Amino acid sequence: MTELTDTAGARGARKPKRGVVMSIVLAVLAVGLFAAAFFYVGGMGYVNALLGGTAPAPATPAKPAASKSATSTAGTTSSGGLNLPSGVDELLAKRMYLEQIESSANLTRLADGGVTRFVINGVDATDTTATISLSAFFSDGTSAPGVMYLVKRSGSWYFLAIGGMNLPGASGLAGGVGTGGSTEIVESNVADVTETLLELGIKTFDTGVINSILSQQAVNQPVFKDVVAGTYTALEMGKPSAGAGTISVPVTLKSKSGADVAGRIVLIKSSIDGHDLTFLTTFNKQ
Repeated sequence: MTELTDTAGARGARKPKRGVVMSIVLAVLAVGLFAAAFFYVGGMGYVNALLGGTAPAPATPAKPAASKSATSTAGTTSSGGLNLPSGVDELLAKRMYLEQIESSANLTRLADGGVTRFVINGVDATDTTATISLSAFFSDGTSAPGVMYLVKRSGSWYFLAIGGMNLPGASGLAGGVGTGGSTEIVESNVADVTETLLELGIKTFDTGVINSILSQQAVNQPVFKDVVAGTYTALEMGKPSAGAGTISVPVTLKSKSGADVAGRIVLIKSSIDGHDLTFLTTFNKQ
C-alpha cells in the first residue's frame, strides 16, 4: 500500500509541473495573439478610443497649398485668377471686359446674324492704339456708322470695343446701335472700371470669360495686324453657327489687292449677374 501511495504521490507531483509548462505555452501564445491584434486594430489609438480618448489621425502626405482665387473690388470673381499675356496688366484685362460688356448689344447683333457687312473707311493708329472707322450694314437693309477700337501690348493687338452712332431718324436695326468705346486706358484705373461695372448692374469680374478673350486673341494676331495696316476694305459676314458654347461667324475679308481671304469671328454668350452678354474671343484667318 505504501508503494502504491508513493507512486500515486509521484504522479500527482508530476501533474502540476506539466500543467505549469502548458500554462506558460498558452500564456506566450496569448501574448503573441494580443500583440498581433493590438497592432492590427491600431495600437494605442484603438486603446485610447476604448478608454474614451481620440485616436490620432493616420498620417497623410502633405499637399501643396492651393492657389488663392483672384479677387476684385467689384465683388466675386470666378476661380483661377487672371492669366495675363505679356504686356497686359490687370487694368487692361478688366477694361477689355468692361468695354466688351458695353459693346454687348452690337456683338449680340453680330452673333445673331443681324450684321451682314462692315466697310472699313479708315484707320487711325499709334504705337499702342488703333481706331477703325466703319460703316455697318444690317440684315434689314439699314446701316449706321461705327468705330472699332484696338489696343497694342508687347507687339500684339487686342480687340477692345465696337461702338456706333444712332443718327437722327435712324430706324430698324440701325436705330438700336450701342454707342461707346474708347482707347484712353491710361486715364482710368481698376476702381474706375469697377464703379462703371456696378453702374451697369454687374459686380462680377468673370475671369473665365476674361481669360478666354486674352488667350484666344494673343494667339490669333494676323487679322488684327492686317486690319490696322489697312489691308482690308470690307468684312462680309456669313451665317452664324452655334457650337459648344460658342457662335462662329464666317467672314470674307475683302482686301485692297482684290484677293478675298476667309476668316472667322468666334463669340461666346454668358449670363453674368442676371445680364445676358456676348463677348468676342477670336478673329482669325481660316
